[in-house]
Amino acid sequence: MVFDDRKTSDVDAQLAKLKEKEKQLKAQIQAAEARAKEKQRKVETRQKIILGGAVLSLLKNEQDEDFRQALVKKLDTVVKRESDRKTLRLSNRGPG
Repeated sequence: MVFDDRKTSDVDAQLAKLKEKEKQLKAQIQAAEARAKEKQRKVETRQKIILGGAVLSLLKNEQDEDFRQALVKKLDTVVKRESDRKTLRLSNRGPG
């Protein structure tokens, strides 16, 4: 016989095994990437909480009225969503 089916089936089995390993590795990579993203989101959320608390403290307790007004003015330029602006009691934005 010129063609040996056993060698072909061995190669096919090895190829199938490697493809399965590739599939498992891709799943592990996706899981690791998801964990890294989740960790980063948690860090960013914690930063927002800390910074928000610090800003609130400055707005409530700062004795320097010029600084306080400058901080409110800066917030007025960066806070865009109307519901957020309302919550922070920032001035209503006119058209445009």
